[in-house]
Amino acid sequence: MALINCTECSREISDKAIACPGCGAPIASMTDEHPKSAQSLNHVTYYARTERFSGTMSAVVKLAMRAVQQLDWKLDDANETLGLVTFQTGMSFGSWSGISGSLTIEEIEVGHFKVSGTGKQNLRGGQLIALNIGGEAQGKARKAIEVMKELATVVASVEPLSESREDANKERHLRALELCSELKHKSIDLRSYMWLAEEAGGRIEARGLFVENYLYINNEKVTKLGKFQELRAWFVENIVPSIEN
Repeated sequence: MALINCTECSREISDKAIACPGCGAPIASMTDEHPKSAQSLNHVTYYARTERFSGTMSAVVKLAMRAVQQLDWKLDDANETLGLVTFQTGMSFGSWSGISGSLTIEEIEVGHFKVSGTGKQNLRGGQLIALNIGGEAQGKARKAIEVMKELATVVASVEPLSESREDANKERHLRALELCSELKHKSIDLRSYMWLAEEAGGRIEARGLFVENYLYINNEKVTKLGKFQELRAWFVENIVPSIEN
């Protein structure tokens, strides 16, 4: 990890950060040494007919961050591994402390993403009730998605460029390697375990989050793990090598 200066506010931050914690500006994931590659990986196309975005997870997350900032809302967090961007709006009709919203970016297939959003009225500062008048909270999330569409390159046809698929495959592999490296040092959340399992060609099912019964299923082989804590050691031994190789 290295420290760099934010291009917007000049604050010293980690080069691994997705956004500046001070001003919220997105941090470029590619160096100036590869401008063509960076432009390709950061490009997002919106296909109106299928209502999907194409590109890479990193690029779509950054697009969501730009949409939130363009609306002058506060960016709370952005997680490329989970495909999640959270934000806070200003005062709303239902709450003087505004709305908490989130955008969920789901990869339907390689390089194709569906974006959905949720929102809720905040209940803070002594306010006793927050009314979601006319679905205002959910409407803020939909507004952010509409801005994402405006910021992306919009086409009416269905098929994206094959180049986008190749970029997405590269980015998925890099994300998997980063997650494998993190897993060697500490546990990760269940959704990340599930994502790694899919990358390795299998899948993991959580059956009863509170009764500690987790199964890993791969090529019709079932391994029962009694506790969530057992996942880390088992994944490091069985899943990480298959992804790294």
